[in-house]
Formats: sequence, C-alpha cells, structure tokens
Amino acid sequence: MYTLAVVDDDPRQCDILLDLIAQCPVADGFEVQSFTSIEDLIAYQATHGPVDICLMDVRVGEAPGRFADGIQAVASLFPEGCATQVIYVTGYPEYCTPVYETSHVYFLLKPVKSEQLHAALGKALERLASRTSSYLPVTSGGVVRRLPVGKIIYLESNRRKVSVHMVDGTVETYAKLSEFEERLPGCFVRSHMSFLVNMNYIDWVDGKTIALSTGERLPVSRQRSTATREAFHRHLRGLA
Repeated sequence: MYTLAVVDDDPRQCDILLDLIAQCPVADGFEVQSFTSIEDLIAYQATHGPVDICLMDVRVGEAPGRFADGIQAVASLFPEGCATQVIYVTGYPEYCTPVYETSHVYFLLKPVKSEQLHAALGKALERLASRTSSYLPVTSGGVVRRLPVGKIIYLESNRRKVSVHMVDGTVETYAKLSEFEERLPGCFVRSHMSFLVNMNYIDWVDGKTIALSTGERLPVSRQRSTATREAFHRHLRGLA
C-alpha cells in the first residue's frame, strides 16, 4: 500500500483530485491523504514518515513572495534522491519551466483529465517499484533510513515492532510485517506470520525450518510450509 498525498489550498480542487484518484484502476493500492497547507503535510510526515507520492499544487497560499511555495516545499521536503515521487498540479502553465528546478515525475495542468492523472500515477508507481528493488525506506528512532534491500537477511515481527536483520546490524521500526511484504521484491518469502525472509540467504528449507547462510535457523509454519518450499525452488531455478 502506497501513501498518496494531495496538497492544494483549495478544498474543492482537493475533492476533484480525490475523485479522479478513486477512479484510477490502481486506486486500491493507495492510502490517500489530503492537505490544504504545506504545514499540514509536514506535520503528517513528522509522525508517519515520508509519503510515497505527492500531488503538489504549485501555488499554495497567496502570501506575497510565496507565489511558488509548492516548488520551494518540494525542494526542501523531497530533495534529489528522495524516494517520494512528486506530481505537480497547477492552473498556471508558466510554471512548467520553474518546476524543473526540483525532482518530479509529472506536470499536470488544471483542469486535470483522468487519463493524464492515471498516466502520471502509473509513472510514479514505476519509479517506486524500481527504487523499492534497491532500497527499503524505514522510520527508526524518528529518522527515515534507506536500507539496501540486498543486505536485508530477514524481517521479524514482534507485536507492534518489526526488526530488520541485516548483514551489518539490526534496525527496529513500528510497523506491520505485511506492509514490508507488499514493498519488497519477489526474492522475499513469508515463511511464518512473524518472519519475512530473503531467499538469497537461505541454504535449505524443510517442512519446519529455514537454514540461513549466517548459521541461523528460522521457523516455517505448517500453513506456509508448502508455499515456502515451492517459492524457494522457483527462486533457485531463477538463479540457475
């Protein structure tokens, strides 16, 4: 599930975009939040971490000297290299050039047409999928970290916490294991309700146990035993 933020100081424009998003073929994959100020977006990210996609109005507010504070906000909140995919939305075509001072995936003019929005969201999802295969964003201790997926050995859930066990340490975060399962590539298998394992680090699997190259042993639940072994077989065939 990806978090999608709509930022526009006109509530009516927010509602229009929300309706268009709801009509999108991949709408079920979004958790949508709307904000009428950049300050509200900042407050949200302070407690929930960075959003995955942001539809940013170029002009948010009419205070003197802040004609392009949407662009300024993107430069500050989502700098080059940030995982968040920005889609600019504006009724002013003259901003089609200034927005290129910041990293973004699309530029939409109001009134936004559904097919244009769907194309923009599709492009954002492609980039997110590409980035997810390399890095996993995790909020730990109030700091957002990019964890190299290739260094993740397995993830372990314990009540409200998930421990990400890596080759060079462990990172803890408050989350659900299912959230990571949706974001990680196909080399990860859910062998147990509490474990999500990178098959690149598996030596062997039987009906009850996963043996890791690190020497650790992880449980395989009875309900997931067959699916886990079949997934590992497919993974090995893919490496052959």
